[in-house]
Amino acid sequence: MTEQTPAVRPRLWSPARVVAAACLAAVVALVGTVAVAKAVAPRAYSVAGKVKCVNHAGSVGIWVDLDHAKGFFAALQAEPDVSDGWIWSRFTAEISTGGDYSLNVGCGGNPQNWEMTAHSDRLHAASVTLLCNDIPPWLDAAGELAFDEVLGDIASHLLDHDLPKYGTCRTVQQVAPRPVVTTTTVPAKNPPPTTAVRTTSTTAATTKTSVTTNPPPPSTTTVAPQTWPGTIYNNAVFAVSLREGPTTASTSLAKLPAGQAVTVICVMEGGAWADPTGTPSGNTWYQVTGGYVATGYVNVGGAPIRHC
Repeated sequence: MTEQTPAVRPRLWSPARVVAAACLAAVVALVGTVAVAKAVAPRAYSVAGKVKCVNHAGSVGIWVDLDHAKGFFAALQAEPDVSDGWIWSRFTAEISTGGDYSLNVGCGGNPQNWEMTAHSDRLHAASVTLLCNDIPPWLDAAGELAFDEVLGDIASHLLDHDLPKYGTCRTVQQVAPRPVVTTTTVPAKNPPPTTAVRTTSTTAATTKTSVTTNPPPPSTTTVAPQTWPGTIYNNAVFAVSLREGPTTASTSLAKLPAGQAVTVICVMEGGAWADPTGTPSGNTWYQVTGGYVATGYVNVGGAPIRHC
Protein backbone atom coordinates (compact mmCIF):
# COMPACT_ATOMS: atom_id res chain seq x y z
CA MET A 1 0.00 0.00 0.00
CA THR A 2 1.41 3.37 -1.08
CA GLU A 3 1.51 6.14 1.53
CA GLN A 4 -0.07 9.39 0.30
CA THR A 5 1.46 12.78 1.10
CA PRO A 6 -1.16 15.22 2.40
CA ALA A 7 -1.72 18.33 0.23
CA VAL A 8 0.00 21.51 1.43
CA ARG A 9 -2.49 24.30 2.02
CA PRO A 10 -1.34 27.92 1.28
CA ARG A 11 -0.61 29.92 4.39
CA LEU A 12 -3.01 32.88 4.61
CA TRP A 13 -2.31 36.06 6.65
CA SER A 14 -4.90 37.17 9.07
CA PRO A 15 -6.36 40.73 8.68
CA ALA A 16 -4.51 41.83 11.81
CA ARG A 17 -1.16 40.79 10.32
CA VAL A 18 -1.95 42.58 7.05
CA VAL A 19 -2.65 45.84 8.92
CA ALA A 20 0.53 45.46 11.00
CA ALA A 21 2.62 44.92 7.86
CA ALA A 22 1.11 48.01 6.18
CA CYS A 23 1.90 50.16 9.22
CA LEU A 24 5.48 48.88 9.30
CA ALA A 25 5.92 49.73 5.62
CA ALA A 26 4.61 53.25 6.19
CA VAL A 27 7.04 53.78 9.08
CA VAL A 28 9.95 52.58 6.97
CA ALA A 29 8.92 54.94 4.13
CA LEU A 30 8.90 57.92 6.49
CA VAL A 31 12.37 57.27 7.91
CA GLY A 32 14.70 60.10 6.88
CA THR A 33 11.87 62.45 5.91
CA VAL A 34 10.96 63.74 9.37
CA ALA A 35 11.61 67.50 9.62
CA VAL A 36 12.64 68.77 13.02
CA ALA A 37 11.21 72.21 13.84
CA LYS A 38 13.90 74.52 15.07
CA ALA A 39 13.06 77.68 16.94
CA VAL A 40 14.60 80.79 15.40
CA ALA A 41 15.56 83.50 17.87
CA PRO A 42 14.67 87.11 16.92
CA ARG A 43 17.56 88.98 15.32
CA ALA A 44 19.08 91.96 17.10
CA TYR A 45 18.80 95.31 15.32
CA SER A 46 19.97 98.91 15.65
CA VAL A 47 17.74 101.94 16.25
CA ALA A 48 18.47 105.51 15.15
CA GLY A 49 15.93 108.26 15.77
CA LYS A 50 15.17 111.70 17.13
CA VAL A 51 12.88 113.12 19.83
CA LYS A 52 11.51 116.55 20.70
CA CYS A 53 10.11 117.81 24.00
CA VAL A 54 7.65 120.59 23.03
CA ASN A 55 8.28 122.74 26.13
CA HIS A 56 11.99 122.05 26.65
CA ALA A 57 13.04 121.39 23.03
CA GLY A 58 15.63 118.58 23.14
CA SER A 59 15.86 115.67 25.57
CA VAL A 60 18.32 115.30 28.46
CA GLY A 61 18.20 111.50 28.44
CA ILE A 62 16.38 108.46 27.01
CA TRP A 63 15.85 105.16 28.85
CA VAL A 64 15.09 102.10 26.71
CA ASP A 65 12.78 99.41 28.17
CA LEU A 66 13.08 95.90 26.70
CA ASP A 67 10.92 92.78 26.96
CA HIS A 68 12.53 90.11 29.14
CA ALA A 69 15.83 91.98 29.39
CA LYS A 70 17.44 94.78 31.39
CA GLY A 71 16.86 98.33 30.15
CA PHE A 72 19.60 100.81 29.33
CA PHE A 73 20.28 104.44 28.38
CA ALA A 74 20.30 105.29 24.68
CA ALA A 75 23.30 107.15 23.29
CA LEU A 76 22.44 110.85 22.76
CA GLN A 77 24.27 113.00 20.24
CA ALA A 78 25.89 116.08 21.78
CA GLU A 79 24.76 118.47 19.04
CA PRO A 80 20.99 118.97 18.45
CA ASP A 81 19.41 118.55 15.02
CA VAL A 82 18.00 121.88 13.82
CA SER A 83 17.90 121.13 10.09
CA ASP A 84 14.14 121.78 9.83
CA GLY A 85 14.01 124.75 12.23
CA TRP A 86 12.98 122.61 15.22
CA ILE A 87 15.31 121.40 17.97
CA TRP A 88 15.52 117.60 18.01
CA SER A 89 17.72 115.26 20.03
CA ARG A 90 19.16 112.41 17.99
CA PHE A 91 19.89 109.03 19.60
CA THR A 92 21.01 105.50 18.82
CA ALA A 93 20.39 102.17 20.59
CA GLU A 94 21.03 98.45 20.06
CA ILE A 95 18.01 96.16 20.61
CA SER A 96 19.87 92.97 21.48
CA THR A 97 16.69 90.95 22.12
CA GLY A 98 15.33 91.62 18.63
CA GLY A 99 11.83 92.29 20.04
CA ASP A 100 9.78 95.37 20.92
CA TYR A 101 10.93 98.26 23.06
CA SER A 102 9.59 101.50 24.54
CA LEU A 103 11.30 104.84 25.19
CA ASN A 104 11.17 106.98 28.34
CA VAL A 105 12.19 110.49 27.32
CA GLY A 106 13.63 112.91 29.90
CA CYS A 107 12.45 116.49 29.30
CA GLY A 108 13.98 119.42 31.20
CA GLY A 109 16.48 119.34 34.04
CA ASN A 110 19.79 117.62 33.43
CA PRO A 111 20.97 114.08 32.57
CA GLN A 112 21.15 113.16 36.29
CA ASN A 113 17.86 114.75 37.35
CA TRP A 114 15.03 114.89 34.80
CA GLU A 115 12.28 117.45 35.32
CA MET A 116 9.68 115.08 33.84
CA THR A 117 9.46 111.86 31.82
CA ALA A 118 7.34 111.25 28.73
CA HIS A 119 6.61 107.69 27.62
CA SER A 120 6.22 106.20 24.14
CA ASP A 121 4.07 103.27 23.00
CA ARG A 122 5.62 99.88 22.34
CA LEU A 123 7.82 100.15 19.25
CA HIS A 124 9.46 97.82 16.76
CA ALA A 125 11.28 100.22 14.48
CA ALA A 126 14.84 100.79 13.30
CA SER A 127 14.11 104.49 12.67
CA VAL A 128 11.66 106.50 14.78
CA THR A 129 10.72 110.16 15.36
CA LEU A 130 8.85 111.08 18.57
CA LEU A 131 7.05 114.28 19.58
CA CYS A 132 6.69 114.42 23.40
CA ASN A 133 4.29 116.67 25.35
CA ASP A 134 6.01 118.03 28.47
CA ILE A 135 3.71 121.06 28.95
CA PRO A 136 2.39 120.90 32.57
CA PRO A 137 -1.45 120.82 32.62
CA TRP A 138 -1.58 123.43 35.39
CA LEU A 139 -0.16 126.09 33.05
CA ASP A 140 -3.20 125.88 30.81
CA ALA A 141 -5.62 125.42 33.71
CA ALA A 142 -4.29 128.50 35.49
CA GLY A 143 -4.66 130.55 32.34
CA GLU A 144 -1.14 131.95 32.58
CA LEU A 145 -0.14 130.78 29.09
CA ALA A 146 -2.25 129.02 26.49
CA PHE A 147 0.49 126.53 25.68
CA ASP A 148 -1.91 123.83 24.56
CA GLU A 149 -3.66 126.09 22.08
CA VAL A 150 -0.65 127.97 20.71
CA LEU A 151 1.89 125.16 20.58
CA GLY A 152 -0.77 122.71 19.55
CA ASP A 153 -1.56 124.87 16.54
CA ILE A 154 2.13 125.17 15.66
CA ALA A 155 2.62 121.42 15.92
CA SER A 156 -0.48 120.78 13.81
CA HIS A 157 0.60 123.07 10.97
CA LEU A 158 4.36 122.55 10.97
CA LEU A 159 4.60 118.91 12.05
CA ASP A 160 1.32 117.66 10.55
CA HIS A 161 0.44 116.13 13.94
CA ASP A 162 -1.58 117.20 16.99
CA LEU A 163 0.06 117.23 20.40
CA PRO A 164 -0.19 113.98 22.38
CA LYS A 165 -1.45 113.86 25.96
CA TYR A 166 0.77 115.25 28.68
CA GLY A 167 3.52 112.81 29.65
CA THR A 168 3.28 110.81 26.42
CA CYS A 169 5.09 110.78 23.09
CA ARG A 170 3.41 110.53 19.70
CA THR A 171 5.14 108.53 16.97
CA VAL A 172 5.55 110.95 14.06
CA GLN A 173 7.47 108.53 11.89
CA GLN A 174 8.80 104.99 12.15
CA VAL A 175 10.45 102.51 9.81
CA ALA A 176 10.55 98.80 10.63
CA PRO A 177 13.87 96.94 10.67
CA ARG A 178 14.90 95.80 7.23
CA PRO A 179 14.16 92.12 6.58
CA VAL A 180 17.18 89.86 6.32
CA VAL A 181 17.97 89.14 2.67
CA THR A 182 18.78 85.46 2.33
CA THR A 183 20.41 83.59 -0.51
CA THR A 184 18.46 80.60 -1.77
CA THR A 185 20.61 77.64 -2.70
CA VAL A 186 18.98 75.19 -5.10
CA PRO A 187 20.88 71.88 -5.05
CA ALA A 188 21.09 70.26 -8.43
CA LYS A 189 20.06 66.67 -8.75
CA ASN A 190 23.20 64.59 -8.96
CA PRO A 191 23.16 62.54 -12.19
CA PRO A 192 24.37 58.95 -12.00
CA PRO A 193 28.05 58.48 -12.80
CA THR A 194 28.65 57.92 -16.50
CA THR A 195 30.55 54.88 -17.76
CA ALA A 196 32.64 54.95 -20.92
CA VAL A 197 33.19 51.67 -22.78
CA ARG A 198 36.37 51.30 -24.83
CA THR A 199 36.83 48.32 -27.15
CA THR A 200 40.26 47.17 -28.34
CA SER A 201 40.59 45.31 -31.61
CA THR A 202 44.11 43.99 -31.06
CA THR A 203 42.86 40.79 -29.49
CA ALA A 204 39.83 38.62 -29.77
CA ALA A 205 38.74 39.62 -26.29
CA THR A 206 36.86 42.86 -25.65
CA THR A 207 38.17 45.11 -22.88
CA LYS A 208 35.75 47.38 -21.03
CA THR A 209 37.18 50.36 -19.15
CA SER A 210 34.90 52.08 -16.66
CA VAL A 211 35.50 55.83 -16.18
CA THR A 212 33.56 57.44 -13.30
CA THR A 213 32.99 61.20 -13.49
CA ASN A 214 32.15 63.43 -10.49
CA PRO A 215 28.66 65.03 -10.45
CA PRO A 216 28.52 68.82 -10.97
CA PRO A 217 28.50 70.97 -7.79
CA PRO A 218 25.15 72.40 -6.52
CA SER A 219 24.10 75.65 -8.19
CA THR A 220 23.48 78.81 -6.14
CA THR A 221 20.72 81.25 -7.10
CA THR A 222 20.47 84.70 -5.50
CA VAL A 223 16.99 86.28 -5.62
CA ALA A 224 17.25 90.09 -5.81
CA PRO A 225 14.31 92.29 -4.69
CA GLN A 226 12.32 93.88 -7.52
CA THR A 227 12.62 97.63 -8.14
CA TRP A 228 10.84 100.07 -10.49
CA PRO A 229 12.21 103.04 -12.47
CA GLY A 230 10.63 106.41 -11.71
CA THR A 231 10.98 110.06 -12.70
CA ILE A 232 10.52 113.24 -10.64
CA TYR A 233 7.88 115.59 -12.04
CA ASN A 234 5.36 118.34 -11.07
CA ASN A 235 7.97 120.52 -9.35
CA ALA A 236 8.25 123.41 -11.77
CA VAL A 237 7.81 125.92 -8.90
CA PHE A 238 8.69 124.06 -5.67
CA ALA A 239 11.62 121.65 -5.35
CA VAL A 240 10.91 118.06 -4.31
CA SER A 241 12.66 116.86 -1.15
CA LEU A 242 14.37 113.51 -0.74
CA ARG A 243 13.75 112.85 2.97
CA GLU A 244 15.30 110.62 5.60
CA GLY A 245 11.89 109.15 6.55
CA PRO A 246 8.32 109.06 5.17
CA THR A 247 7.17 112.33 6.77
CA THR A 248 7.60 116.06 6.19
CA ALA A 249 9.09 116.31 9.69
CA SER A 250 12.00 114.13 8.59
CA THR A 251 15.31 115.66 7.52
CA SER A 252 15.56 116.76 3.88
CA LEU A 253 18.59 115.01 2.38
CA ALA A 254 18.51 116.56 -1.09
CA LYS A 255 16.39 118.53 -3.58
CA LEU A 256 15.41 116.61 -6.70
CA PRO A 257 14.93 118.48 -10.01
CA ALA A 258 12.26 117.69 -12.58
CA GLY A 259 13.24 114.78 -14.76
CA GLN A 260 15.53 113.27 -12.13
CA ALA A 261 15.54 109.45 -12.41
CA VAL A 262 14.94 107.51 -9.19
CA THR A 263 14.76 103.82 -8.34
CA VAL A 264 11.54 102.94 -6.48
CA ILE A 265 11.82 100.09 -3.95
CA CYS A 266 8.33 100.02 -2.38
CA VAL A 267 5.38 102.18 -1.24
CA MET A 268 4.14 102.80 2.32
CA GLU A 269 1.87 105.04 4.37
CA GLY A 270 3.52 107.84 6.34
CA GLY A 271 2.98 111.42 7.41
CA ALA A 272 0.53 113.64 5.54
CA TRP A 273 1.98 115.92 2.85
CA ALA A 274 0.56 118.57 0.53
CA ASP A 275 1.98 120.71 -2.24
CA PRO A 276 1.91 124.44 -1.33
CA THR A 277 -0.41 124.96 -4.33
CA GLY A 278 -2.90 122.50 -2.80
CA THR A 279 -2.42 119.71 -5.34
CA PRO A 280 -1.14 117.01 -5.13
CA SER A 281 -1.57 115.82 -1.53
CA GLY A 282 -1.74 112.55 0.39
CA ASN A 283 0.02 110.40 2.98
CA THR A 284 1.76 107.72 0.90
CA TRP A 285 5.50 107.69 0.21
CA TYR A 286 7.85 105.85 -2.12
CA GLN A 287 11.00 104.40 -0.63
CA VAL A 288 13.66 105.12 -3.23
CA THR A 289 17.38 104.58 -3.28
CA GLY A 290 18.74 106.97 -0.66
CA GLY A 291 15.53 108.02 1.11
CA TYR A 292 11.79 108.72 0.73
CA VAL A 293 9.76 110.89 -1.71
CA ALA A 294 6.04 111.73 -1.60
CA THR A 295 4.21 109.63 -4.20
CA GLY A 296 2.61 112.66 -5.83
CA TYR A 297 5.97 113.75 -7.24
CA VAL A 298 7.14 110.47 -8.79
CA ASN A 299 5.93 109.11 -12.14
CA VAL A 300 6.17 105.30 -12.30
CA GLY A 301 4.03 104.91 -15.39
CA GLY A 302 1.13 103.28 -13.55
CA ALA A 303 3.17 100.24 -12.49
CA PRO A 304 1.82 98.41 -9.39
CA ILE A 305 4.41 98.97 -6.64
CA ARG A 306 4.70 96.45 -3.78
CA HIS A 307 4.10 97.62 -0.21
CA CYS A 308 7.07 97.92 2.13
